[in-house]
Amino acid sequence: METDTPTLAEPTSRALAFAERRGFKLAVFGRTVAASLMAGAALWGYYYPNDLWIAGLFLMFAAIGLLPLAAVDTRYEIAARFAFFAMGALLISAVITFAPLSSGEEVPQNLVFLTSRVDFYYIVIAASVLTLSPRLQLLC
Repeated sequence: METDTPTLAEPTSRALAFAERRGFKLAVFGRTVAASLMAGAALWGYYYPNDLWIAGLFLMFAAIGLLPLAAVDTRYEIAARFAFFAMGALLISAVITFAPLSSGEEVPQNLVFLTSRVDFYYIVIAASVLTLSPRLQLLC
């Protein structure tokens, strides 16, 4: 005797997939706003000409970060999520490594990791939690 009633797992998995998708969109938009605010802070916090190229990097970071939204509802969606957060971690690493600590006098670059600038990595981890994807959170 065969029944056509749906199992409990099907609506649950659809609801979870919907929540993952909404969380990913929220993470993308939140990161875009945060990167734009960081660009404004760079314009205010550094002297010319360092302020322009640091703000430009943050704005480029924000614009490129919107690209994974094109993969939503396609078979590349999960790969886009992983690429999105990997790119975030790589770009934050590049900014922390190469951006000068001060636009005033010369500060040795090896002191970068003794500052609080590495706290920006927590943004990537916190945003990955919004996707509700355990595999993604373990990789971050």
